Amino acid sequence: MSITSVISIAVLVRLAIVIVVEVIMGIVTKTINENKGYEGGFAWGFFLNIIGIIIVVFRKDNQQKNQTGDIAEALLKYKKLLDSGAITEKEYLLQKYKLLGEDYDYEKSTSQDYMTSYVNKEAKKKAATDADYAKEISVYETLYQNGRISAAELDEKKAEIERRRR
Repeated sequence: MSITSVISIAVLVRLAIVIVVEVIMGIVTKTINENKGYEGGFAWGFFLNIIGIIIVVFRKDNQQKNQTGDIAEALLKYKKLLDSGAITEKEYLLQKYKLLGEDYDYEKSTSQDYMTSYVNKEAKKKAATDADYAKEISVYETLYQNGRISAAELDEKKAEIERRRR
């Protein structure tokens, strides 16, 4: 074997190693890019190597925009199915909360205790201005009128709202 053929083999081996590294960088860059919600990205890693990976890592996520649109479309689809009578309200609510990433128990949500605690929680969230305080009081008055809380509880809630209002 001559020295020229040994050098040629060494050059070919180095070239093969460089190509393998370039392909690996391209695959890594493409994967990161797609996880952020963008298409492609192989060329960034293949031609720019570590610089391409750094560029892709610091790109803003585009996934949230796509995900929000997908969720909205799915919600509309389930709402149409509910309106047409193809699914029940229970099935619609289950799918809605699954899409929103929240746990949902239909039986629990229709129970009196759950509804009261939910209304209490929602009422507390919205108590920021005088108008919101008035709305919160009206919620408790509605609960009282529907027999879900007693007159003493209503008075207690009104007093609590007045304390927070000051």
